[in-house]
Amino acid sequence: METIPFRTDGAKKTGQKSRRRPLQPRNVPATPLPIKKITKPIHFQIANIVDSNKENRPVAEDAIAPFDGSLAEELFAIRRKLERLRLEKEKTERVLKERDLVLEKEMRDWEKRGNEQKKVEMAIKTVLKLKELRSSWTGEHLKSLRESERERRMKNSQSQEEGGVKIKQTTEKGDELESRNKVPTESCVLVLVVERQDMSAASLRTVFVYGSLMANEVVQVLLKRVPQSSFAILDGYHRFSIKGRVYPAIVPIENKQVPGKLLLELSDAELEVLDKFEDVEYERHTVEVSLMGSFETLPAQTYVWGNKDDPDLYGDWDYEEWRRVHMEDFLKMTKDFVDELEQPEPKPRVATYETFFQQE
Repeated sequence: METIPFRTDGAKKTGQKSRRRPLQPRNVPATPLPIKKITKPIHFQIANIVDSNKENRPVAEDAIAPFDGSLAEELFAIRRKLERLRLEKEKTERVLKERDLVLEKEMRDWEKRGNEQKKVEMAIKTVLKLKELRSSWTGEHLKSLRESERERRMKNSQSQEEGGVKIKQTTEKGDELESRNKVPTESCVLVLVVERQDMSAASLRTVFVYGSLMANEVVQVLLKRVPQSSFAILDGYHRFSIKGRVYPAIVPIENKQVPGKLLLELSDAELEVLDKFEDVEYERHTVEVSLMGSFETLPAQTYVWGNKDDPDLYGDWDYEEWRRVHMEDFLKMTKDFVDELEQPEPKPRVATYETFFQQE
């Protein structure tokens, strides 16, 4: 009997052949994936060293020789580098020292130029101030000092001539009175009057002022008038500010200048008032002043600070700043001083000043 082959999976036999290989499980791709091989770790076995004194083990000389040669070369290179650094350090220090000397010299030059520039600025400032003050004056104030001096001399000569005539007349009259055995009282009175006129004409003073007396308001209060004046410069002095005071002081210093005014034709009585006003802090000296705008000089009286080494003197005193800040109070103090002069025992000006400004 003929047997019919059959499939165990229940599929009928067909003409198509299956692509699965025998004994290949389902759901497995036809192209097999590469299989990774798992390597086993390699274990090394370190044998125990029987010799425990391995640090002190002798080393062969052949292995040390090349090492010594390289070390010597390195030491030599290090020494050369240190020497080069030392030389560079010395050179740098020398260059810096020379540069410091140059900078110090330049600083001295700049300081010298700065001082010269300050002097020039002060001179320019003085000239500008004097020009401003001079422009505000009238032609009468700008009259030349020579003309005023000439007029004063002419007046003196006229008064002397008149005095001589009067003296001659009185002496003749006195002779007549003597001849009549009478006392010549009238002649003596006329002679005394003439002498006083000559003395008053010859004793007119010129005073150089540089501080608060440059203000006509202060002079008007003190002298009851404003005398003729002219701008001038005092050489060889410096005008300082005073600690605790609003008015200035001058002391002799070379290569310095003080701008101010000349008060002309002051009487002895007016000069005495100024002496009391300046008080014991100042000393009256005779100096040579230069007239503004000319090379003419003439002697004048001025008030110099008594203690030229006074530590309270400092800086420069500014007239314009004084007028703006302190003149009003100073004018009140001056009026108090003038009122005090009329008292039987007047206080000095310094006491009046300190009392007034302490109250302020």
